[in-house]
Amino acid sequence: MNNKVTCPDCDGDGYTEYDLERPQGFGRDVGYIDTVTDTCEMCQGIGEVIDEDEDEADYYTSRSSSLEASKERS
Repeated sequence: MNNKVTCPDCDGDGYTEYDLERPQGFGRDVGYIDTVTDTCEMCQGIGEVIDEDEDEADYYTSRSSSLEASKERS
């Protein structure tokens, strides 16, 4: 069963803020740090993510590891 929970990266806002270093240029004699707002990559701006059950996560983890093992044998 999948439940939606608040996105842990953006706290449900749908966007994140991060610092971006800007270099000096012809119009500015020193570089500066700018704050940029962007859409959250984890929830794609929705503000919620699907909380998977541990059983489902274990199933996919064990399946992917068994597929990797079979590829190594080939």
